[in-house]
Amino acid sequence: MGTFAIADGRVACADEIYSPMFLAHVWAGTGTPVQKTNCHPFRYQKWLFVHNGYIDSFDLLRRDLLMAVRPDLFANMKGSTDSEVMFHLALTLGLEEDPIVGLERMAGFVESAGAAAGIAEPLQMTVGLAYGETLFAARYASGPVVNTLYMSESVDAIRMLYPEHERLRRIPAHARAGLSEPLSELPGVWREIPPSTALVITDTPHQRPFRPQPPG
Repeated sequence: MGTFAIADGRVACADEIYSPMFLAHVWAGTGTPVQKTNCHPFRYQKWLFVHNGYIDSFDLLRRDLLMAVRPDLFANMKGSTDSEVMFHLALTLGLEEDPIVGLERMAGFVESAGAAAGIAEPLQMTVGLAYGETLFAARYASGPVVNTLYMSESVDAIRMLYPEHERLRRIPAHARAGLSEPLSELPGVWREIPPSTALVITDTPHQRPFRPQPPG
């Protein structure tokens, strides 16, 4: 489990670092060793993936899920987390062609494997995915309790709410952030994304339903 933050803007910056996009993650282990190969984000070519959640009874499902990963992707997996397996399953199931569909197929595959093993609520996921200048996120769980996902409102709207905040003047006009938990408690800054929803963050962010697709 953990928390992630993703941002998109013409220039996102700290005092000494400038980037058009960044993705960060704070990780709490769910049974796997705390080591570098288990740390988010996981990477494949230009794709980056972070995950807040878990696969229930992963030890029971791990072999079947690993065996479904595309052979040419297998060597890219260096750690032992459920999150890394989820990423490579999504790549196997079409993430590069359609990121949201790839995530939906991955979620459906995990749920199908869980059902076959008698696991009632196998999947809990808030995920972040970055490629180039586009960011994707999804909020979903097999059961009624779903980890949160938030997106920042437009910079112009936030500045109008808080004209006295000098730090807001430094944020690029097109910047957006998606987070599993808000960074601040300022009213009106963060919009909660509903459960079973996917988010595409570009200059004009939009959301769509997230519907897991079972195998076949």
